[in-house]
Amino acid sequence: MTRNILVTGSIAYDVLLHCEASFARGLAAQDVQKLSLAFLAQHYARHHGGTGANIAWNLRLLGADALLVATAGLDGGPYAELLRERGVDTAFLEQHSDAVTATAIIATDDAERQITFFHPGADALGTWPQEALQQQ
Repeated sequence: MTRNILVTGSIAYDVLLHCEASFARGLAAQDVQKLSLAFLAQHYARHHGGTGANIAWNLRLLGADALLVATAGLDGGPYAELLRERGVDTAFLEQHSDAVTATAIIATDDAERQITFFHPGADALGTWPQEALQQQ
């Protein structure tokens, strides 16, 4: 009998931006009380991320079977399909049609300083499937 390694964690989209400017130069001490900034991002990339999805995929790369317990949103279908194509068991991937998949937006400036925003989306709505423990 083959046994899966049960992996819990997030599925998320990572949006990476790189600005060829300095975030620090955009901040002036007298403006902090009415902070409103805009930066031009010269580079944009969207990646598949999330702790659970990354761990499950890396287990597959090592030849192990992974059963992922996670939550995705209405935009998570293509990500779930990619995981299945990579051999990750998504039987306990909960999908919510009333929320988006968790998303991290990480902007990095020319000095490697970062500003990060994280929206948990559907990940905040996830529930634990008791059947997942019974399978293991």
